Order: sequence, then structure tokens, then C-alpha cells
Amino acid sequence: MVIATTDKPETLDPTLMSRFICKVHVGRPNEDSRRKFFGLKFNEFIKEEDREAICNLVASQTPGFVWGDLIRTALISLQLAARRDDNYMTMDAVLESLETTKSAFNETEAVLRDHMQHMVNTMDFKYQN
Repeated sequence: MVIATTDKPETLDPTLMSRFICKVHVGRPNEDSRRKFFGLKFNEFIKEEDREAICNLVASQTPGFVWGDLIRTALISLQLAARRDDNYMTMDAVLESLETTKSAFNETEAVLRDHMQHMVNTMDFKYQN
């Protein structure tokens, strides 16, 4: 038995995907889910007094993000904190990490849209009666 997961199934080879017998789709998290996930997952890296503001900021600024995108955002924030010899995320670090992550997210989405459009444009449509 093989179990596989991905945040971006559209990037997988269709031939590979056809080999799986069962596929379960879990949608992208909504704003409330992103807020809770970020708060729970990175609780120990956010000062208590900043927690609500940071979690609300991340949740509101990340529509379309999946769990991996949120983790990437947090890791970049923590790297920025480490550069200033701190163990906690700050609002400034989170804002900077959101810029970086959203830029990468938008580039990936654009590449996927172009790839999908190319596939549609080059498909040979044949209908059988």
C-alpha cells in the first residue's frame, strides 16, 4: 500500500496520478483554519502579546495558501528573527516573510496557469459517437 500527499496535485504527472486507485481531495484552508493552524503550530515562537495580531495578519493575507505555504512563511519569519538573535517572530519579520512567500506563491500560480493553458491549447480533441 502506498499513501501519498501533496499540497499541489496539479503539478503532478497525470500518468503518475492515474496509478492511484483512490484519491481524496482536501480543500485549501479558509481564513479561520489558517489563523488556528498558525497559532497552534508556531505558538512557542510568537510572544503572547503578539499572537493574536500575527495570526490574524497571516490568516487575512494568505488566501489560497495551503499548509506548506504557511509553514514556509513561518520558517522565513523565524530565520529573520534568528538574524537579529531573537527566538520570536515579530510583526515586521512576518510582514517581510509574507512578501517573500506571496511572491513565490504568485509566480508558481502563474507558471501553473501557463502550463495548464498550454496543455489545453495542444490537446487533440477527438470525439467518438
